[in-house]
Amino acid sequence: MSEWIETSNGNRISKKAVITGSQRILIAGSCLIKDQCIVEGNVRTLDKSASSISMGRFCMLGTSAVVRPAVIGYKTDKATGKTVSVHCPLVINSYVLVREGAQIHSKSMGSRVVVGANSILSRCCSVGDVVIIEDGVVIPENCVIPSFSRVCQHPEWNGSIITTPLNESMRQVIENMCKREYLGMCSNSED
Repeated sequence: MSEWIETSNGNRISKKAVITGSQRILIAGSCLIKDQCIVEGNVRTLDKSASSISMGRFCMLGTSAVVRPAVIGYKTDKATGKTVSVHCPLVINSYVLVREGAQIHSKSMGSRVVVGANSILSRCCSVGDVVIIEDGVVIPENCVIPSFSRVCQHPEWNGSIITTPLNESMRQVIENMCKREYLGMCSNSED
């Protein structure tokens, strides 16, 4: 475990992860942040005292994943006179598995969500509970993914996605996937 930092509430964070603004990142416990992950908490939000990123229990961020709150607008900084971006807080609920290379710029993710490798959740999209997003899918800006959905890229229309319903039993399956990932019992390629 020398390559990892383990917190008192069971979070395991790779020493090779890049985390900025850690004072504005809230992690509930039993979360895993792997090598080369980028988690940007040092962003300006409308409420300066609130967390810019909140993560529930058993959230797994795969190698080279990027988690950055979405830009919702711009304003002029009174002290410097420069234009700065304003971000909305990013809420990631419990039992979320983000595979390697995925980029998260959404405003919210429900519980029991799997984000496939190299997928992109674009600015201000929202993901419901019990959702599986396939590898390489690009979720459009401001898109709302309903609960109990499997999401794949549309084969013919660029920038479009297809959602199909998931069975309610997937709730427990995704929870178990996250727990197994936390315990180191499965590889990145396993679904």
